[in-house]
Amino acid sequence: MRYVPLKTVEQQAVLVLHQSRELLVRQRVIVSNAFRGHLAEFGMDAPKRLTKVADLMDYVRSPNSALQGYARTALLVIVGQIKALTTGICEIEREIAARHEDDELAQLITTIPGAGSLTASAVTANISNPSQFEVIATDVI
Repeated sequence: MRYVPLKTVEQQAVLVLHQSRELLVRQRVIVSNAFRGHLAEFGMDAPKRLTKVADLMDYVRSPNSALQGYARTALLVIVGQIKALTTGICEIEREIAARHEDDELAQLITTIPGAGSLTASAVTANISNPSQFEVIATDVI
């Protein structure tokens, strides 16, 4: 039986960063979908991309928008939630990027095609001892 090595306090802290980021991203998707759904009731439709949601947010904030009364009030609250979630995600990503600069193993992992700083940080936080894994040589054609 193989036992999982204990993680350091720093690794646990980085895992909290990743899990919190994931939670905020999920919440932003939920709130953005609700926002898009509410605006669809008024005939305004937007694709499922954050840039398009941002355009709708600008519209709702605009004093010239056709939205009035209760709907505008509620939608402005939702706009504030989306903005707060986005700010939180960016703060966490800055922390992950700052840690990445100080982690040699994470920088080595980013040399793998397709692996960025988020992936490298998650790998180094989850794996305490990389030498526990067996290296398998394969021929690449």
